[in-house]
Amino acid sequence: MRHDDGARDDDRTAALVARLAAAAAGLTYASEGDHPFAVVTLPDPAPGAPLDAALLRRALGLAPDVPVTLHPVDELLARHTTRSDPHDVRAQAIRPRYEALAALVGTALRDATGVRAGRTQVRTWLIGRGGAGALVGVETLAIET
Repeated sequence: MRHDDGARDDDRTAALVARLAAAAAGLTYASEGDHPFAVVTLPDPAPGAPLDAALLRRALGLAPDVPVTLHPVDELLARHTTRSDPHDVRAQAIRPRYEALAALVGTALRDATGVRAGRTQVRTWLIGRGGAGALVGVETLAIET
């Protein structure tokens, strides 16, 4: 029975990864570099424990001296949604895709959060628990000088 449950969890995780990849396809994170989003899956080092900065630092393989901050998912995407230029036709045309990505992350992942790590080259994740002992989400790089 456990094998079947594990297989179902793996199938759910694979389906979630596919949905995230489709939602993030062609989107970039606005910064000095405008890097694309990529889907990530990582082992959850402590299933059930709060997704705090220490756990995420360990899961993401970040050095102890790298600054890590947690943010609501909507806040990390605000530059593309609520704070996007209302007069920028292109930004407004693609805004619904960023809103859909935020909604997907917020509803499909348990304990979803935004993570920023670094100073000038800021690795950025929208990540949460996707089942089968995995952390799942999207990652990008923001260049902020």
